[in-house]
Amino acid sequence: MTEPTQRIEPSREQQSRNNGDNALRIVKSWPELIGLALIAGIAIFVIVSIERIALDLGNISQTQTAQNTIQLERLQLRLESVRKIMQLSLINSEENTLMVAHHEVQAIQNQLDDILPAQTDAGGDTALSARIARLRETTETQLHQIESLLRTGSKGFSPDSAPVLRLILRKTDELLSDTQDVARYTAQAQSASIREQNKLIQDFGDYSTLFLTIFGLFAAGLLALALYQRQLFSSQLSAHQRVDLQTRKFIDTIEGFSSACAIFDSNGYLQSSNTEFRNLLPESVRRDNSALTAYDVLVLLQNGQLPANTDAPPADLLHLPMSDKTHELVDHTGRHLLISERPTSDGGLMCLYRDVSYIHLTESRLKYLDSHDKLTQLPNRNRFMEDLSTAVLNAQHDNSEIAVVIFDIHNFREINDTYGHTMGDRVLQLIATTLQGKTGPKHYVARIGGDEFAAMITDFANHEVVEETAGRLLTRLRSGFTLDNTDIPIQVSVGIAFYPQHGKTVTGLINNADAASVHARKKAFTRPGIYNNKLKSRTARRRLIERHMHHAIERDELHVQYQPQIDVRSGLTTGMEALLRWNNAKLGEISPAEFIPLAEDNGLIMELGEWVLKRSIADYQQLARYGMSPGILSINLSRRQFNSNNLAQTLETAIAHAGLTPRQLTLEITETAIMDDTGRAANILGELKEMGVSLSIDDFGVGYSSFAALREFPIDEVKIDRLFVADVVTDTSSQEIIRAIIDVAHALKAEVVAEGIENRKQFEMLKYLGCHRAQGFFLCEPMEATTFPDVCLGGRSIRNA
Repeated sequence: MTEPTQRIEPSREQQSRNNGDNALRIVKSWPELIGLALIAGIAIFVIVSIERIALDLGNISQTQTAQNTIQLERLQLRLESVRKIMQLSLINSEENTLMVAHHEVQAIQNQLDDILPAQTDAGGDTALSARIARLRETTETQLHQIESLLRTGSKGFSPDSAPVLRLILRKTDELLSDTQDVARYTAQAQSASIREQNKLIQDFGDYSTLFLTIFGLFAAGLLALALYQRQLFSSQLSAHQRVDLQTRKFIDTIEGFSSACAIFDSNGYLQSSNTEFRNLLPESVRRDNSALTAYDVLVLLQNGQLPANTDAPPADLLHLPMSDKTHELVDHTGRHLLISERPTSDGGLMCLYRDVSYIHLTESRLKYLDSHDKLTQLPNRNRFMEDLSTAVLNAQHDNSEIAVVIFDIHNFREINDTYGHTMGDRVLQLIATTLQGKTGPKHYVARIGGDEFAAMITDFANHEVVEETAGRLLTRLRSGFTLDNTDIPIQVSVGIAFYPQHGKTVTGLINNADAASVHARKKAFTRPGIYNNKLKSRTARRRLIERHMHHAIERDELHVQYQPQIDVRSGLTTGMEALLRWNNAKLGEISPAEFIPLAEDNGLIMELGEWVLKRSIADYQQLARYGMSPGILSINLSRRQFNSNNLAQTLETAIAHAGLTPRQLTLEITETAIMDDTGRAANILGELKEMGVSLSIDDFGVGYSSFAALREFPIDEVKIDRLFVADVVTDTSSQEIIRAIIDVAHALKAEVVAEGIENRKQFEMLKYLGCHRAQGFFLCEPMEATTFPDVCLGGRSIRNA
């Protein structure tokens, strides 16, 4: 910076001597005295006029408006930072991102007095002062509201809280818009000030020309030169003062930046910097850094020290062009620095160094959450399939083997219903810990479903080692866990598939291991299931059945049979249950136990259920037209049907189209279906009950339902599961369970139906225990609708069978 020119004042003795000489010279000739007086008068007049114009020029201050512009740009930069962070929050809503936004808003609030002082001097522009005051008031209000919203969501917003994040973003945009408006007005005020100054300078030129012309007629060239030197000196002094003031305020401004800032001159050397920038540099160069160039700073940030030869920049560092540019650098401490470069008007460079490590940390956290289960911290299904795919490629190259082990927890829904979801989550975490701790450090464990885990083993000597490891895990999990002095049993099946023997694709290995797990479940969970050719044939048949199932309705391969329900006391037929049957042209008769679960899995159960509903109602109406009413028609609803949104509408349409009375129809819903979500189930059952149909709980006794929950359901009938009926004659426990079910049904004012009766002893025992109705092969096998009247109607009794 150029120092202002120093004025040299003459001594008092010399001033006295000069004054005396001048006085003697004036006395010598009065015409000269008059001339000198005239010249002095004109000189004084010109000097006064020029000083007034100079004073006016001095009064026009651009410094404050320039300072206001810098302050508004600072506020705008800080608000832009908050806005970008909030846009990131809309993607992940993570706690770290929200905390960063919260801290940034608090930082703006804490530095608001520095950014927008309460008392702002706008160079006499009252309108500008009022606008800045209003902006400060608006900023304080909006920041307080944004900070309150962020504080509310500091522990993370839920997925349905996106409107709150958008509200914060909208408030930030509004505040940015207000700031930009005031900044534009400030720029306009500054432009007006410059125009006024230019006008004064032009007037000054015209006025000086006029008076200097007059002065030139009467004054000597020496006086004109003296006046010119005086004016030049005054202008230079004022200019230096303005530059010095602007420089000091500029330094104060960059000192208030939250980011590190450095100014380099046209030769590339460090000219000015703030404290944040100096803190980035190593301790050895923080104090003496005036000799650093822009390239030296990059070297220091990357390596922590300067090389011996600093004439040329390192080849691995980016060249700094004298133009707008932004790039990122990882410094020697591991921080991610975003470097923004802006050229200055004098050919230099202004650099901002922002620490964006928190953004990388947030991105890393989002990537982790996208590939890991939040509860157990294990890799999720997508990550497992990606890593398994990579392992398969490596195994192809190395000609090695891979073992995929599936752990399927079968009673997890019961654990949630019985002990609560919090306890269920703790159980899942314990299972994850057990699997991680027992499989070994080189083994890979993931949670691929709500109650399903998978392990990938790539380093094993033989298959027996994998089977032994899986067996130990199975034994450990089957022993259950103890939480809060409560013993929680675990029902788990384990399936194993080996690459390449049991599959060469990711999907094939997982499906085959899952099939082995299903097979192990049928073997009472005692040993891990190993995929083999028998399971392969079962899987092939499953896929074959699923392929033919898509065309079963259009090929007219489905039909409905009806099994009578008998009144236990009188032996008379009181109703019939519709049972779906499938006879495929290639596969033959397929058991419902085989194709119904497949239909549930692939979603075709909705189409099949609607077909059964319409066909059975049509058959029932056909019997009624001939005066042979079979009593009540019972139709089973699948879990998907029961949870569908258009169940009531489908039923109303079918009943209205057939002209059926709703009280003649009973809908059977499994106990497990209504216990999934008891609140929603109560609403659906209430809606069906309002239609007039009767409601029955099927397979009662295996769903772990509670009496308190059942009281909320408008149940008309309870059907005892065939598992309890099978050994009711010999097993006293089954007898007690059935007696308890009957007591519960009586309390609910519902009738009890026993299904699966295969002999007279079972029938007599259920009659003794108090069942109202019964059905089974002993009483009557399922039959076609055309056969039903001849076999079951006309008052035929079981006593005569």
